[in-house]
Amino acid sequence: MAKKATGKSASEKANGSSKPLWFWILIFLLPLIASELMFYIAGRWGSMILFLVAWVGFWVAILHRSGWAIFKKQENSPKARKSGRQ
Repeated sequence: MAKKATGKSASEKANGSSKPLWFWILIFLLPLIASELMFYIAGRWGSMILFLVAWVGFWVAILHRSGWAIFKKQENSPKARKSGRQ
C-alpha cells in the first residue's frame, strides 16, 4: 500500500513555515518570560542573564541555519496568490 501525504506540500516545505509570525513570537516569548520569572522569584540573577543570552543565541542560531525562513514572505500564501491576480 502506498503511504498518504502528511499534509505538507513540497512548496510549503521549501517556503519555510506555514505558521503565522505571531505563533513564533509566542513560542519565543512565553518560555522566556516563564523562565525569567522563575529565576527572579528564586533570586538567581546570574541565571536570569545566562538564560537570556542562551535563549536568544539558540533562536538566532536556529533562524540563521534555516535562512530566516519564518521572516520571509511565503510565495504560496493566499495573500500572495490573491495579489498576483489581475
